[in-house]
Amino acid sequence: MLRRKGTRWIAVVVCFGSWGAIASLAHGLGLSPGDQMPTIAMTSIDGTPVDTSKLSGKPIVIMFGNTSQDRTRRAHSDIQDILKDPRLKDADVQWILLCAGTELPVAIEARDGEPRPVLIHDQEREVFGMFKVIALPSTIIVDPEGIVSGTTAGYSIRFKERVRTAILAGAGLSNDGDGAEDGGQGVAAPPSESDLRAERLVHFGEKLLEQGLTELGKQKLREAVDAAPGSLHPLLVLARVLVGEGEWEEAGELFARAAVVDPDSSEAAFGEVYCGAQTGAVDAARAESLALRLLEGDPESLRGHYLLGVAHEQRGEASEAAREFRLVARWAIYPPAR
Repeated sequence: MLRRKGTRWIAVVVCFGSWGAIASLAHGLGLSPGDQMPTIAMTSIDGTPVDTSKLSGKPIVIMFGNTSQDRTRRAHSDIQDILKDPRLKDADVQWILLCAGTELPVAIEARDGEPRPVLIHDQEREVFGMFKVIALPSTIIVDPEGIVSGTTAGYSIRFKERVRTAILAGAGLSNDGDGAEDGGQGVAAPPSESDLRAERLVHFGEKLLEQGLTELGKQKLREAVDAAPGSLHPLLVLARVLVGEGEWEEAGELFARAAVVDPDSSEAAFGEVYCGAQTGAVDAARAESLALRLLEGDPESLRGHYLLGVAHEQRGEASEAAREFRLVARWAIYPPAR
């Protein structure tokens, strides 16, 4: 069970004209760095109770995957390598791997002494649904205080680098390149005062929005973007709000800026294309390129098939577009077996 209220993404994707559906496809996970991690309380496949609230004081790596798929196995191997870093020896990082589907997952083999995750079978997709997991593998890294230090959705060439960065940051360690196998890309520098101010403004803006003070909330979010123009989080938060308000042009500009800040952000790229589709300014070639990139990582990516539909639609290929949109709607309600 999850001790947090929320709506499963599959319940809102049916209303495909709303951003409630699209946001869940774009974001990939229901959490962002800086969020408080909700408690997961389930049982591992060997019958051991797992309660993340009892792991307070320890960094946690939560991975969503399918142990029969190659990309999950590659991600598993990457995390094993990261956790063997000598700097993490005393960090006591906890690793949890959740798998959905009707069949009981099989643990990935590991040599004696190698890090192994606690394997959980989320048969009813309760945790998958709560965190809006679409792409596999996906990860959430949590620091000892229960704050999310990083997330990934899907597997890419930068997966290992990003997860290493988040794990080391979550463990309160700096990456100076010792023990790193990726060329010492390093953990991002500590947040600047402008970044911290922007995050405070984002938090304030979101609280105002929760109280129904939409214009004041948007004002604070715009102040956050101005305070830290190179920060990804404020750009994405404001863009999501503007999409919900139907302010497509400004939202698209924000998503485009976010894509420059982080070229690997699928939310930024997806949001830019989606907003362009609403204003008639979408580039079919860009939509198709992003779709193929997403589908290469996960052939069952809802975002990928949606964008492919947009590309077909822009080219006047109505039947092909309808096929992709029907596929997304069907899989949103009845996810394919993984």
